[in-house]
Amino acid sequence: MKFVLSGVETQNKGAELMLYAILQEIERKYPDSDVYLPVDSVRQGLAYISTSLNLHYKPIQVFRDWATRNHIKGVFRRLHIPDIIWRDIYYVKGTDYLIDGSGFHYSDVWNHSHLLMQERKLLMKVNKRHGVKIVLMPQAFGPLQSQKIKDGLAEVDRYADIIMVRDNVSMTYLEKSALLSSHKVKRFTDYTSLVEPVIPAGYEHLYDGVCIIPNGRLFDKGNYTFEEYLTFVQGVIKIAKKYHKVPYLLNHEGVADTEIANQIIECMEEPIDFVDNLNALEVKGIISTAYLVVSSRFHGLASSLNTLVPCLATGWSHKYAELFHDYDIENTIIDFSDCDNAIDKVAELLEESANNAFRKHLSTKVPKIKENVRKMWDEIWAI
Repeated sequence: MKFVLSGVETQNKGAELMLYAILQEIERKYPDSDVYLPVDSVRQGLAYISTSLNLHYKPIQVFRDWATRNHIKGVFRRLHIPDIIWRDIYYVKGTDYLIDGSGFHYSDVWNHSHLLMQERKLLMKVNKRHGVKIVLMPQAFGPLQSQKIKDGLAEVDRYADIIMVRDNVSMTYLEKSALLSSHKVKRFTDYTSLVEPVIPAGYEHLYDGVCIIPNGRLFDKGNYTFEEYLTFVQGVIKIAKKYHKVPYLLNHEGVADTEIANQIIECMEEPIDFVDNLNALEVKGIISTAYLVVSSRFHGLASSLNTLVPCLATGWSHKYAELFHDYDIENTIIDFSDCDNAIDKVAELLEESANNAFRKHLSTKVPKIKENVRKMWDEIWAI
């Protein structure tokens, strides 16, 4: 079998976790498969990914990478040759499945360029022409007001075999838009629950601690200020120490969140641990050892929930509340602009009885979540 993946990457550890979820299922179902990735999806090199599958970069994009390094693209620009030829729009001969694992792409909150939307369209169009099965893995959608996003969804409907929606709010946006064929749209939860964490050595002193995961999107999408977030984090650190739990920061993204973490550290009166430079499996492993997670990253919460660790969200999108809804959990979204109330919520879950009750509840829900993901894969392989 031959697979082409799009919308995947390893800079964001949530995206990397979704990549692993896809690869591990292909590994289980079709262990001798060839899998092709966009050339810029794994900047660390393909050897970074732990898999028994045969990984490749898409051939035409290897040429693109060479052209970039040797300034050939600049020559093409001066000759007015369209930039689209360098994009991820090409068919790999013999492809059986094109799988899109982008997570959250079709929404007004992202100011996608026309070129990127054209790239998505052409990639699906050329693959469908060759009979490739096209799958959109579960993702969030909406709001959907801009014509550019509506046009993009119309193209998805034209070419995709199955379009999977991650939450009920996204489903409502899609139903109101009336852009997608109902028989193609399926509702499945986040699919990273089947990925087993890897606990890295050297962090034993943080076990049973309070894990704080920042996210720069809070400030450019969520209408919060860094000062508000800093005050909240300082409060979390203080209350964690009161309950004799070690607080620490965890990077779930890349350079941007490293900068935020460093800014927080500079404002601390006492040193605080910052866990950085782990792969996605190790990030999930660290999360699985925590007593409590306070996360601004969606997959930081997902990893916490499916490893039975209580968590609270400092989120900016409907997707956070909807994730908790899948686990039948409420009142876990923190508005830290009301810092006193937010810290009270943290304190509640630092209490041993409440923490244990949260874990017990998760233990009844996680098996159902995993079964939902297995059904999702059954639908994909049945196309």
